Amino acid sequence: MNKRRIFLFAVLFIVSLLSASADVYKEEDASNSSSQSTVTKQESQTEALDKVKAFVPQVYDSRLLASSTIDYPATPGDMYQLTYMANNQMLTTQISLDALYTLRVHNLGTLNARGKTFLQLKTEVESLVSKNYPLSGVQFSLVNPGSFFITLQGSHPNPGQKTATGLTRLSDILYELNLDEYPWASLRDVKVISADNQTRTFDYYQVIKTGDLSQNPRLRPGDTIVVSRAQRYVKVSGQIHEKGMYQLLELEGSKELVEDFASGFQPSADTDHIQLFRVSTPGKEPGLFKVLSYEELINEKLENGDEINVPNKQELKHVFTVEGAVNGGNATDLQVSGRYTYRFYTGQKLSDVFKDQGLNVSLAADYENSYFVRDGNSTIIDISKFLFSTDLSQDRELKDGDILVIPFKYNYVWVTGAVAAPGRYPVQVGKTSEYYINLAGGYHKNSIIGKEKIFNAEGEKMPADYVLEPESKIHVPETWFMSFINTYWGYINLLWGIVSGTVLIVTTIMNWIPKPATQ
Repeated sequence: MNKRRIFLFAVLFIVSLLSASADVYKEEDASNSSSQSTVTKQESQTEALDKVKAFVPQVYDSRLLASSTIDYPATPGDMYQLTYMANNQMLTTQISLDALYTLRVHNLGTLNARGKTFLQLKTEVESLVSKNYPLSGVQFSLVNPGSFFITLQGSHPNPGQKTATGLTRLSDILYELNLDEYPWASLRDVKVISADNQTRTFDYYQVIKTGDLSQNPRLRPGDTIVVSRAQRYVKVSGQIHEKGMYQLLELEGSKELVEDFASGFQPSADTDHIQLFRVSTPGKEPGLFKVLSYEELINEKLENGDEINVPNKQELKHVFTVEGAVNGGNATDLQVSGRYTYRFYTGQKLSDVFKDQGLNVSLAADYENSYFVRDGNSTIIDISKFLFSTDLSQDRELKDGDILVIPFKYNYVWVTGAVAAPGRYPVQVGKTSEYYINLAGGYHKNSIIGKEKIFNAEGEKMPADYVLEPESKIHVPETWFMSFINTYWGYINLLWGIVSGTVLIVTTIMNWIPKPATQ
């Protein structure tokens, strides 16, 4: 008798394996036949959701996933398969769980599955069958998860009745919500009302932010999801880690907004000049409301529609200006004075300015006679020490509004006065005035030779043997009388001709007139 029972048990075990294998093959065939449509559906769903920053529900095979999920709840509509040996016969049947969570196990009894997981229900069913049919090799499996309706209400773009399964979580229903498009739909206090009128409130934002499953419950038959209208929504931009729109509950403020939701400031954030824009101030046009430090912002009551902008320290640097010979260029062509603006942090020095690649000092710059202006007072500075050496004896810390003026010093000598071709001529090392006068075509016929006036770049009069340097000047004087004669001789000669001719005519006429006879 015992051998017969063992034999029957072995046969039952083999039949169960064959049955399970057949089910697997059927599932694979069904899966293969619908794989193309599933992939197409998944791709179209992903493409549509790529445009919004929302939770994307995963596409999965609910039959396989439900069986492998430890906490899958027994759900009305679940279809189970029960296989066992009774009276030397193999029995295989399918049974379902009704809307009252009642599972009738043939004529063996009825089980209440409410509040139980599938694994708990499986244990009870197999225990019940084994109690009535020992060594029956009972097998209880989930063939197809049940589906049910839930209701979506409130401030949602697509409310109405939705289909769910025992695997469906809150995120699978609310994934469409996007704060940039629907800021009024609150993610912070989503209510789930059960079929027995029990209300639970969840912070769905924490699901998006951290994936907190405690705020992402599985949905049950008859649940109603209510999306409230947001109490306050504010926008954060600028030097913050996570820019965007955020919703605040009644007791939340700037501290929670910045540190929790937006993940804090970036290193470049200027936390002393945070800009608060407001659209809801009565009697005022929308715009910049206040500029606050972070400590002041924490104490500021944020209103619906506010926007907070955290500026970059780089944008609020101090300004140092360099004027004059800063456009580049050579040392002989005349150039227009330029201006260069350098933005700096507190503590930076003058030497830092000349390390900036954007500053292009002209070759015509007068390095030794540049001057530094602060609060209206000027100081002569030799900037060649910063450009061509490591001498920092004249270095100084910059202040907002400081100015450095770099004069032009062109590499030529001016020759003016009584020369053939007055003008400017390139400097030649070691040359005196005689050389430059010859370059200017030599003395003019009106010049007073040997009386040249020579001046250095600073306008000081220099001796005749002075070796001229850039921007020196030579003036050759001319005699007044000879200059006057040479200039106006043509006019004088013409006038003299006219006067002489007139006198001659008058004299001739007088000679023609007969003289009166004398008595």
